[in-house]
Amino acid sequence: MAKNPEKAPFNIKNFPPKSKIPAETRLAMARGRIAQHSPFFGTISSGFPYVDATSWLDTMAIDGSVIYYNRDYVAGLTGHELAFEICHETMHVVLNHLPRMQGRIHHLANLAADFILDEILVDSLPTSLFALPSWVSLQRDLTKEGGYTMEGSTICF
Repeated sequence: MAKNPEKAPFNIKNFPPKSKIPAETRLAMARGRIAQHSPFFGTISSGFPYVDATSWLDTMAIDGSVIYYNRDYVAGLTGHELAFEICHETMHVVLNHLPRMQGRIHHLANLAADFILDEILVDSLPTSLFALPSWVSLQRDLTKEGGYTMEGSTICF
């Protein structure tokens, strides 16, 4: 996800918990919210098991078959933000980003992909139920300059 330039850079050590509910329970609750209010994302996201990756991951990620998460990150998101994050990871698969990153600088390609899919999600999910995480900002100018594609946005860096 794109960092908000007006805020301090994301650091999991400075990400206070908003909930004491176990991460696994919060993820299940968020998946239920998604299924109830966005059947498209609910159907797609239900096919991905969650795997705790706290030892090596600061946020969340997907590899095409599993959604990985950091327990502390999940605890630091609101319910609306967590539902958004699950949709975000799912969109990487929907938009076929993972195979399209082959041969590219992964970090840059992932940022470009994040810019595109965050914009799509913000414009299509109801804001009363889903929220862009507070530490993230949209990069609409870069997305537009890149022709609304991961490949185009990557070369804008």
